[in-house]
Amino acid sequence: MALRGRARMYDAHGVCGNQRLVVACERQSFLANVGTVFPGAKVRIIGAGENGKWSERVIATLSASSVPVVTTSELGDVLGKPWRQVRAAVLTPAFKSACEALGWRYAPGKGRLGGRFERVVASEAVAA
Repeated sequence: MALRGRARMYDAHGVCGNQRLVVACERQSFLANVGTVFPGAKVRIIGAGENGKWSERVIATLSASSVPVVTTSELGDVLGKPWRQVRAAVLTPAFKSACEALGWRYAPGKGRLGGRFERVVASEAVAA
């Protein structure tokens, strides 16, 4: 449900100000389609619990991060479990779509080099 009535604030020129849409639903499905349903919207995740699925916890961590790169070893520290043990449960097509909706992409490492999550530049996100 979108905001209605008094939730919309208009300025002196009759232009509607920023609005906030609060959604309660299954997270990965929403994030996989948010770019289609709400093009250009900035998504922020709130309320991922400690007991959530690994993928939800990674998405919440990336959503809260302000740095341009998050390594998998840093994620392992936050999750309390090595990345190699949760990687298979996390890296699904739905998860990758959800990451792209948040403006992140996964870059796997080669050999012993760990992978990382990188922020996608706005122009790259529009082109994709």
